[in-house]
Amino acid sequence: PPTKLVDSQITDSIIGEGSILKSCSIHHCVLGVRSRVESEVVLQESLVMGSDFFESSEERLAIRKGGGIPLGVGEGTTVKKAILDKNARIGNNVTIVNKDDVEEADRADQGFYIRNGIVVIVKNATIADGTVI
Repeated sequence: PPTKLVDSQITDSIIGEGSILKSCSIHHCVLGVRSRVESEVVLQESLVMGSDFFESSEERLAIRKGGGIPLGVGEGTTVKKAILDKNARIGNNVTIVNKDDVEEADRADQGFYIRNGIVVIVKNATIADGTVI
């Protein structure tokens, strides 16, 4: 399926098929197949691998009502110099910027690790709303 762009600002980036981008800002990024980016998101110098499957609007709403986080990058999130592996579920108002300039860290139990200063969100990871990395 084609990509759906709604009021988004994209510069020097590659967007994969079937992605849905809503009112976001994407600079120097690569977004894989079926990537989902919600409103007020800022992605800079990052790689988003995308998803293996789609979630319908009804499924996304049901997941939220059940206390879960839908696939993709949630509203108000900022991601800089990171890699988000397949099927990552990033909550609303999350900040992934390596704020402490950590070079190496293993936080696989929390869904991420850091290599050479780059935050890597592992496959199928869920990052809770409001998390700061």
